[in-house]
Amino acid sequence: MAGHHQSNSGKLRHGAHDTERNLANKISRGSFTAAFFMMCLDVIGVRQVSLET
Repeated sequence: MAGHHQSNSGKLRHGAHDTERNLANKISRGSFTAAFFMMCLDVIGVRQVSLET
């Protein structure tokens, strides 16, 4: 599991230009942009999002 986390954080660091520690802090405090959220979805393989009203 730790290796999977490190692999994903590496992908996010490449796209977000943040360190692993900065990424962890950003996620833990829950304050990040929609663009960062979309990058996270891409890294974990989400290809479709359904928004229902």
